[in-house]
Amino acid sequence: MELKKLKSEDISKLGLFEVLHILSLDVALGGLGGGILASKVLNVEPGFAFWIILPVAVWALYNFDHLIDGTRLKENAHTIRHFYHYHYSKRILTIMGFLLLLMVPVIFVFLEKPIVLFGAIAGTITVAYFLVVYFFGNRKSFFVQKELSVALIYTFGIWGGPASLMSWNFNSGQIILVIAFFICALTAVILFSYCEEDTDRADHHTTLVARFGKLWVKRILYFLFPLLFALSIYEVISANQIIYARTAKLYMLMGILLLMIMSFSETLKQNNRYRYLTEFVFWLPGLAFWL
Repeated sequence: MELKKLKSEDISKLGLFEVLHILSLDVALGGLGGGILASKVLNVEPGFAFWIILPVAVWALYNFDHLIDGTRLKENAHTIRHFYHYHYSKRILTIMGFLLLLMVPVIFVFLEKPIVLFGAIAGTITVAYFLVVYFFGNRKSFFVQKELSVALIYTFGIWGGPASLMSWNFNSGQIILVIAFFICALTAVILFSYCEEDTDRADHHTTLVARFGKLWVKRILYFLFPLLFALSIYEVISANQIIYARTAKLYMLMGILLLMIMSFSETLKQNNRYRYLTEFVFWLPGLAFWL
């Protein structure tokens, strides 16, 4: 399939909603929702500063990832988000730098010390990941597969702050819910790759789909969905706290929605609707526990 070559005019045609999506504002809101869920399940209160830092950190990390890809691909990018980040890289980096300056005093003055320590560890791991992607991102190695790496970093980043406040002392129910959250995140990232096989191959991204094909990855998804539902059903049956059963039911809803998105992926490819809907799925934890 021959892909359309993007031009500067394509950026000028973007609407506000599309730009906000390209800049990962919806992902940041999803991260905030995940943080709300994690703090409720772990029964901790991270403090007001955490609710500022978390979405900003998620926003910055996702945009930095897109900047790396955009810088590597330049005018040859086949996705509008990478093309956009290449053209506006200086502006985006300036905004990132400004936010970093604003966040530093908030982190060291208002954020809980265990969360600051966790943030330093998570930041180091993330920087290492970005270095691997930048220098080895176009090599077909299992160790630079984006799906697994992104899902692990996302889950670790969402749950790590609240977990640090309870000294990582998880009970069995909480462990199951963290694993189920990771499966949701991994399924979503693989689903993106599933829908973007053509552009990933053209841009030489080291995704599972680009390396092994859609049929093989479809089998992985059909393994992940039953695993998610099995863990969630087990937690609903065995949970000794209402919040655990409620979270497990929410995971089942998220899994059903992700399965529907995959089932109608060909239709939803138009205008990247699969991405909007998938990101919305990760708003649900915040919406459910905020009300």
